[in-house]
Amino acid sequence: MFALWADDEVPVSRISRHAVGRFPDGVLLRPEVPLRIIGPDGAETLLALVDTGADATVLPKWTQEAIGAAIDETQPSIISGIAGQELEVVPGNVELMLEQAGQVFRWTTRVDFAADEGLVDAAAILGHAGCLRYFRPSFDGYDRELELVPTPDFPATVTTSK
Repeated sequence: MFALWADDEVPVSRISRHAVGRFPDGVLLRPEVPLRIIGPDGAETLLALVDTGADATVLPKWTQEAIGAAIDETQPSIISGIAGQELEVVPGNVELMLEQAGQVFRWTTRVDFAADEGLVDAAAILGHAGCLRYFRPSFDGYDRELELVPTPDFPATVTTSK
């Protein structure tokens, strides 16, 4: 289970009280997890938003360049988010890794990379294709916990971390 506490050791997104007036303490917790992205030229770790409303897993362009992931530039597509905001993406294959409560989840999958730095220059989104289709996510805002339980479709093995 990922604990989403407001301290330096655990990933949490904070938004100021002024920006989010409808939250009494001014803090909005978003279920973000440390994600390891592995390619032929290396690996990068960044925070990724677990977004059950996202169709695709989208990674920033800089990660594709940093890890040397092959992309298929002949297959660009446009995805849209909330309010119809559009983003051009190109598909690529990577290995993803999550660690949770002493378990390591590692699998190879197709993801979308942002075609330019644009809107997701520093963010990663874990959506259904490529990630969440393999997990049963459960976010408990009260206890500030996120749990990802692998489904029988999980395309790899789960190991114990050292």
